[in-house]
Amino acid sequence: MRGKIDLSAYRAERGIEAETAHRQVEDFGVASDPYQQAREEASEWLHANFQDILADPREHEVQVDTAIAQAVAQVRLLPDQARRLREDLRSSILGAGALQKYLDDPAVTEIMVVGREVRLEKGGKILPVLPLGSIDEAAAVAEDMAQKVGQRFQRARPVLNLTWPDGSRVNLVHPSLCPKGACITIRKRDMSRPLELSDLVAAGALSGEIAELAVRSVRGRLNVLVSGSTGSGKTTLLRALANATFNDPNERVLVLEDTEELRLRHPHAVPLVAVKTGDDDSGIEITLHDLFVNALRMRPDRLVIGEVRSVEAMDAIEAAKTEHGGLIFTMHLRRPEELGARMYWISQKAGMGIEQDALTHEVYTAVDLVIHLDKLRDGRRRVTRVCEPVNGQMVDLFRWNAQDDSHKHVADFSAERRSWMDDILASEV
Repeated sequence: MRGKIDLSAYRAERGIEAETAHRQVEDFGVASDPYQQAREEASEWLHANFQDILADPREHEVQVDTAIAQAVAQVRLLPDQARRLREDLRSSILGAGALQKYLDDPAVTEIMVVGREVRLEKGGKILPVLPLGSIDEAAAVAEDMAQKVGQRFQRARPVLNLTWPDGSRVNLVHPSLCPKGACITIRKRDMSRPLELSDLVAAGALSGEIAELAVRSVRGRLNVLVSGSTGSGKTTLLRALANATFNDPNERVLVLEDTEELRLRHPHAVPLVAVKTGDDDSGIEITLHDLFVNALRMRPDRLVIGEVRSVEAMDAIEAAKTEHGGLIFTMHLRRPEELGARMYWISQKAGMGIEQDALTHEVYTAVDLVIHLDKLRDGRRRVTRVCEPVNGQMVDLFRWNAQDDSHKHVADFSAERRSWMDDILASEV
């Protein structure tokens, strides 16, 4: 049976005595808990007798369930405890251990673990729940999750980004980087029916006028940026906009992402996902930039990029200016006016010697429409601004009014962009 991660070295580095850590575990009641003792005995029996199927449990799920039932029968427990043990063992072998119950809860959208502490996002609000048994358990869960998707959670590679089998995004931080222990952050994949643009309008996230403008802009081959902070609903809006816009089955839509989330229903959508394999220099890494370079050789009619944050942002701007148009992508921005500065810093990190004014001009001519979202304190997500980049300025077309939770029309598209869009739409009728 695979043992837990030994954190004694990290405790020593952080000045945490082993006696104190042991006392914390005893205080939590693990050492003297008969259920925990029965769980360890059943787990040891299971691994001793079914090592072959446990080596690849997802390929033998039915046999695993049978083996778990036999293992539970080896220990004396009350019926309720026996059911709990079966669920615990199944979660440990096939799922995410102590976190699996939160992955199974449709109301939970994010899971955040720091050492023993566990917090969940529900309805846009972050709530604390019962802690894990020890900081060792958090590290063991992180190690197990990494192993189940073919990665290794170790000090040599202390930060890992994984895609869980259900599509959730998982970020792991090794305890060598955090005094409190291992950090696990899981952005769950929404298992409900994907929201349509009409659903977002009905929920008040945007108005019908904004939705109509966004659809006409993409169909009219204008380039649209969906911006906002983490958790503001950028991916949800991007998916809804793409599904509402791409109605020509003959169009070839290339979708580029770090983690597969969009899953468009277009019949000719080609999803490409960045990947990194291996724990050292011998591994293979395919970045969004690599995917972008290759995508332009795959005859795309449309390009959709889940999120740009590095040199691929410059690729998006180049494609927006040189390809067919109708590009949709997302970017983290606090407000639309920061687009030029953000692109400039990305270019500097990439070693590009471009002057800020020149780059800002290129960006503002390449991006035709910016739809900006914010996550409100009560958990609601709203399109708060819709802007057109013009002459180095963000001109508001729509603004959200917090007083009555409505979207106000401020201005119309510039004549040049409106003419371009109308000509394209007229030619495709």
